[in-house]
Amino acid sequence: MPPRKRLKNQGKRPPPNFFSRKSMRSTSTQNSNSRRPAACFELFGAPRAALLTVSMQILTMLLEVSVYFILESKGYFVRNEIFRMVILPVATVYIGGAVLAAFGIFLKKKLLITIHTTITMTLMLLTDILAVSIILLMAIGKRSTYLNELPGQFVNERKFYNVLGPFWMYLGAISLHITVAVNMAFLQPLNEFSSSVDGNDESEMAKNLEIPPNYSNEKQELS
Repeated sequence: MPPRKRLKNQGKRPPPNFFSRKSMRSTSTQNSNSRRPAACFELFGAPRAALLTVSMQILTMLLEVSVYFILESKGYFVRNEIFRMVILPVATVYIGGAVLAAFGIFLKKKLLITIHTTITMTLMLLTDILAVSIILLMAIGKRSTYLNELPGQFVNERKFYNVLGPFWMYLGAISLHITVAVNMAFLQPLNEFSSSVDGNDESEMAKNLEIPPNYSNEKQELS
């Protein structure tokens, strides 16, 4: 019998990892497009948005501390030492965490960013608890003499009443809720940058585990 003609592509195998490389490229482009902040600083990439977020957090805290000292100098607070014992340590921890997050962004260390986000979420929880406590105090304060006189032991009620009106305690609670909402928006770019760092680590591990295209051919020649 005459020998069969060998087809042109018979015996040839497609280069290994061709489809895997193509899928990895498509997923990497999708990840690069998805790694953009969706809630805050959406015009910038993840690293630049994270740095802007950290700087805005520091400026916001410095602004809040400045407002407190202005109100303190005008006699709005009665027990200044108690407020300073609370506000100054909170501001120090918050700004210190923001500085750690800045180093984490430059060094691409997710642990430093996680420390700052944990500190921020803890302060947000405490601020919400304080705001709810103020609302409950305003709601049920008139039923108890002690609760009704409690705000006057810390702040000058007359000055706040003259500036903000009879609902000054509600407005203070709303202001605390606004600070929590602002920090929730600040956490979005930091979480986006943390996810991008994880994606880069996974892509590097995939590249290291990828089999070179000439490996199978060399193995066949040796066999």
